[in-house]
Amino acid sequence: MADNYSFPKKQRLTGEIRIGKLFLQGKSFIAYPLRVVYLADEKREDAPARIVINVPKRRMKKAVDRNLLKRRIREAYRLHKEDFLEKLSEKNYTLNIGVNYVANDKQPFSVIEKKMIEALNRIADQLP
Repeated sequence: MADNYSFPKKQRLTGEIRIGKLFLQGKSFIAYPLRVVYLADEKREDAPARIVINVPKRRMKKAVDRNLLKRRIREAYRLHKEDFLEKLSEKNYTLNIGVNYVANDKQPFSVIEKKMIEALNRIADQLP
C-alpha cells in the first residue's frame, strides 16, 4: 500500500533531450496556476508516466519559495497519480508530463491539489 504512494526516481523525467522534445512537440493546457505539457512516448516497462516540475525564477525570486511550490506540486501528483496511472495502463500509453507553475504568488496546497486532479483527469480524457 505504501509503495503505491511513493514517487521513485524512475517516475521523474530527466535528460535535456527528452525534456526539450516534450516542450517542443507536446500538447499543453493551463489549469491555473499550473501549465501542463504532455507527450506520448515509446512504451517503457519501468514507468507509465514520467513528470518534470518547474517553478521559474522569474516568477518566484526566492529559492525557498520555489522549493516550497515544487514540493506542493510533487505531493499533489504523488497523492493522486494512482487513478491516472490506472487509466494510462488501460489505454496502453506512456507519457512524459511537464508541469510549470505560472502564478506570480504562492498558492496554498488545496488550490494546487485541486488543479492537479483537474489536469490529470484532462490528460486522461484527451488520450484517444
